[in-house]
Amino acid sequence: MEETSISIIVGALLPAVVDLVNAHIENSKYRYLVAIGSSLLVAVAINWSNLLSVDLLKSAAIVFAVAQVTYEKYWSVSAPRQRLLGMFMTKKEVNKRIQ
Repeated sequence: MEETSISIIVGALLPAVVDLVNAHIENSKYRYLVAIGSSLLVAVAINWSNLLSVDLLKSAAIVFAVAQVTYEKYWSVSAPRQRLLGMFMTKKEVNKRIQ
């Protein structure tokens, strides 16, 4: 499977992981940095054999873009998100985060 396909698939799954990492981070700027950092880490993993190429930046951009779209359109309003966050946060914190 080529890097672009892997980037799209991982980007679609990444919002759940980033949401868990960001569960207790209040500052939106820091949450944004976590999202960018996780996209870069995934891109490094995908392009491990060729780290000094344009493919690394391309993969990072694709992963980040797909993750952001997936988060905004699907993950942020999903019932699985509420259940997942509920395992790590109080109900009050979950309701605050979802609003």
